[in-house]
Amino acid sequence: MSSTAFDYRALPSLSRAWRTVDQIANGESPVHAVLFVGHKGSGGDVLARTLAKRWLCETGQPGAEGECKGCRAFDSGTNVDFQSVQPYGAGHLIRENQLREVTGSSEAPPVIPILTFFRTRPLMSRHKVVWLREVDRMPSSTANVLLKTLEEPPEGTVIILVPSRADRLLPRPRSVVAFRVRREKQEAS
Repeated sequence: MSSTAFDYRALPSLSRAWRTVDQIANGESPVHAVLFVGHKGSGGDVLARTLAKRWLCETGQPGAEGECKGCRAFDSGTNVDFQSVQPYGAGHLIRENQLREVTGSSEAPPVIPILTFFRTRPLMSRHKVVWLREVDRMPSSTANVLLKTLEEPPEGTVIILVPSRADRLLPRPRSVVAFRVRREKQEAS
């Protein structure tokens, strides 16, 4: 995606979801975690990416994305306040060592553990943002670590959760805003 702001008219069936993302990103809601649930190709990744960029943007205002240092760094994949976590390894799972430091673990995670990442305040953006992709791909012990983090998030941190299959998700805490993403078929005129 280019560094210019996303044209919301490109997915008119998601207008309600866009408004919700705007409210959350503008700080109109005290949300610190968002769960996007929908079928592949329904627009959840576009919404998640937009929300991540807006949370990283110095202003957080729609249309301002791409103008600040944090946005430009996000577009180039170099924003130090953003981290994408996804399953890895033989079982294609999100492992506990991706969420917190695990003593005695011989396996190094592909990312800084989330709780270590969250120890410092944002350096160039308004928030520290973690995007958990395929969040349903984790053992229950790892999910329990995540639930604790969602219930008591460090100040200045936000989390985006996008599952590959919603039916495999553990129950979410009340502190996580969840909404279903649907793309309704447009009738040809």
